[in-house]
This record gives sequence, structure tokens and C-alpha cells, in this order.
Amino acid sequence: MKPVETVAADREPIRWIYPIVGGIIAEALTIALIALVVAMTGHGGSGPHGEPVDPVAQRIGAVTGASVGSLLCFFLGWWAARRADGRFETHGLLTGATAGFLTGLGAVFGPSGQAAYYVVALLMKLFAGGAGGRMAARMAGVGRRTSV
Repeated sequence: MKPVETVAADREPIRWIYPIVGGIIAEALTIALIALVVAMTGHGGSGPHGEPVDPVAQRIGAVTGASVGSLLCFFLGWWAARRADGRFETHGLLTGATAGFLTGLGAVFGPSGQAAYYVVALLMKLFAGGAGGRMAARMAGVGRRTSV
């Protein structure tokens, strides 16, 4: 039999607006930071041998996108879960899923040869969003309780 807390938590509605907004903000900030880092390193524009995009800029963008995007998904997953005030991990995971969906669009419409980076970034964002939701649950005092 489930504890009363768990049954009540299962009935909490998902507040879709917070994870969707959080995921969109996380992905928009990730794209903006990628553009900033690539521009600051001087690799923006065409490649040295006439390629449409500098291959070094693609790698810098992939690494920056995966790491910074995951960090932003953690913070915005925490924000979305805290705002939703229930089903914390679900809201955090949905934030990562929203950002991951937008990352998937980048994999489809982005430069070729970067699919592995996009898959890793997507998985990292899902994990980070869920971790942000768990952090919000801990801060709210809804952590898992063990009986002795």
C-alpha cells in the first residue's frame, strides 16, 4: 500500500507551462552562449578552406552546447519544479525534454556530422532537468523517507 504522501503526489496535476517555458529559455540561452563563445574565439564565419562553417566552430559549439545546456537545464528544471509545487522530478524532467526536443531539431536541421554530439547533449539535458527537479524536491522537504 502506498503512503498517503505518494498517493497525493500522484494526483498533483502537471503544470505544463513551467517546463515548456523553462526548456525554451534553457535552449535559447544555450544558443546565445554558443554564438558568443564561437565569436569570442574568432572562429565565426566560413572555414579556412572555403567550408560554409568553420569545423573548429562546430566542435566548440557542440562541447559548449552540451555542457552549458545541461547546466541551464538543471537550473531551469529546478525553477520549473519549484514553481509547480508538486511532482518535482516530473517537472524537471519535462524541462529537460523540452530543451532536448529543441536540441533534436538542431540535429535534424543543423550541420551534418554532429549527430553524436546532439544525442549526448539531449541525454545530458534530460538527466540534468531531472536532477534539478530532485533538488527542488529536497529543498521543499519532500525527499524519500525510509522507515526503520
